[in-house]
Amino acid sequence: MIPQGAESWKDNKVLYRWGHLFTGLPAVQQWRSNKLINLADYETLNRIIEQYRNRLEDLDWFMKFLNEPLARQTNKEEIFEFSAITGPTKVIISFKDLDY
Repeated sequence: MIPQGAESWKDNKVLYRWGHLFTGLPAVQQWRSNKLINLADYETLNRIIEQYRNRLEDLDWFMKFLNEPLARQTNKEEIFEFSAITGPTKVIISFKDLDY
């Protein structure tokens, strides 16, 4: 992540750098294999490049990307026992970690 660095990169460099991290959307894959045919494909590609450029400059976005799989894995590993105790005027909910 290079704040304010990707602004000056040519489109090829943005796609190259993004390609080190991700496979890319279908339009990018078509561009790599020289299969873009019409003007609409190139307009789509240009929008994608701008999105990639913005994300490559955004450290916040990158940290969210790194943390999401870790959070998902943690959620899978945490198993909670849910118990609810209800009374006439209140509800008490408790979570207890299961030993496994």
